Amino acid sequence: ANFALINPTTPTFSDVPIGSTFYADIETLAARTILSGATCSGGSGLCFRPNDNVRRGELSKVVRRAMEASGTPIPGSTPTATTAPGQPTSTPIPQPTSTPIPQPTNTPPASGELIQNGDFESGTQPWQQLGQGGMIVTEFPYAGSYGAWLGGYASFSEDRLWQTITIPSNATGPTYVSTSISPLTRPYQAHGTTSTSRYERPAGSTWRR
Repeated sequence: ANFALINPTTPTFSDVPIGSTFYADIETLAARTILSGATCSGGSGLCFRPNDNVRRGELSKVVRRAMEASGTPIPGSTPTATTAPGQPTSTPIPQPTSTPIPQPTNTPPASGELIQNGDFESGTQPWQQLGQGGMIVTEFPYAGSYGAWLGGYASFSEDRLWQTITIPSNATGPTYVSTSISPLTRPYQAHGTTSTSRYERPAGSTWRR
């Protein structure tokens, strides 16, 4: 420890007078309570006994006090956990994370036609189909390259083709037209009557057709 030496005018120990060898060193350590003495023989004064032998326990105490006074960290007695040689270490295995698949959304326009892809020229979205097969086909389109084919099988079938739309809250007087055609009696010809129905729905509601 780098302590500044002191030379007091009054000795701490009666057997270490001023001018003695190591007087300043002994007084400096005594002032920091690193060194201590004992009562002199006869009970008068404090003696240091500089010529006595130092036992290992006493030396250890002096060293520890010097370290504490100088702020030197004292090694602790807590054991440090170590891995035995040859023992494998555990490495965390990263787990795959689930990434949600974006689903197509049917966003209605602010005004005008609410049914999207009404001519089927942009593929199958957002139309939903229920029946025996794909209903958006290239056979006999009304215009363009694609059309919707429902029914026309050799056996009974109930085909459905629809999409869900949301009516804007500021819409006025929306009208829906539903057309039904009688079953075919021979290929590619419709016979019977064709009926048309009109539906009125309030603004802000959802309608599937």
